[in-house]
Amino acid sequence: MKARLHSGGILFFCAHHGREHLPKLRDLAEIQDESSKLDSTPALVDTP
Repeated sequence: MKARLHSGGILFFCAHHGREHLPKLRDLAEIQDESSKLDSTPALVDTP
């Protein structure tokens, strides 16, 4: 998760800590949460 603070600066969190601190950050920052990408299954690649 990335939190762009309204006062300036950017904070990066792992998914676990991002969820933990999200309630406090909502009023202080613009949140970009891409943790849902962690649950996706990668595509299989055929090898010759």
